[in-house]
Amino acid sequence: MMGERSSRRGALAGLVALLLAGCGSGSWFGPGVADGTVSGSIAWDEPALLPPGAVLVVRLEEVSRPGAAPVMIAEQTMEGRERPSPLLFELRYRGDAISPEREYFVSAQVLLLERPMLATARALPVLTRGRASRGLLVILQRPDRAG
Repeated sequence: MMGERSSRRGALAGLVALLLAGCGSGSWFGPGVADGTVSGSIAWDEPALLPPGAVLVVRLEEVSRPGAAPVMIAEQTMEGRERPSPLLFELRYRGDAISPEREYFVSAQVLLLERPMLATARALPVLTRGRASRGLLVILQRPDRAG
């Protein structure tokens, strides 16, 4: 009995030590929010390839403060290289950049010669308040058709 009790205490102490070691490893930030990713695909409503020189920019932004500019949390850029729709994206963010009380959105645009060629008509809400972070579908359209 005494040996069993000692063995349990040793196992419990080891578990606690592992948990505490993980807290300082840099994989967790803020109030218990782990680093993570937001991922999905980007598609556009026209059967066209991205022309050479086009750049796809996908952003994860915090937009909780009315009247304030969005705060960029993560960004991914891809060269056009005549890629067909859909394109896959993955935005990596640090856990300490995310707060459960705030709102986060994914938006994207295709720039050609630094001018918008395609863009999201409306940013997609993600992460907090039960919103998805994987398997997203972001639809782009010509800016003159957004509305």
